[in-house]
Amino acid sequence: MFGLADWARNGTLAELVAVEARNLAPLPADIDFVTAASLPISGLTAWQGLFDHGRLQLGESVLVHGAAGGVGSVATQLARESGAYVIGTGRTADRETALGFGAHEFVDLETDC
Repeated sequence: MFGLADWARNGTLAELVAVEARNLAPLPADIDFVTAASLPISGLTAWQGLFDHGRLQLGESVLVHGAAGGVGSVATQLARESGAYVIGTGRTADRETALGFGAHEFVDLETDC
């Protein structure tokens, strides 16, 4: 299991902490614990940026800065899955990673600007 502890409660740095079941998900077999620990906050940040604050709708375009990074990689995947046209940005070395996450286009910040 992995998830996100309730921020209003104490104990998130504790060895053991009580977490509501709705804040947990099964850990996929192909994801290690270190990677899983980084997913909830990155995923929540990406979700809130796209849907809560950005109100992203089907068919819209979205520019994702750092499309191969922690938040950007999740945002790229969520936006693509929601039917958005995704333009990702990043460094030259990140082009294939961002495209692999679902960006339709990639703007190389080292050569395209």
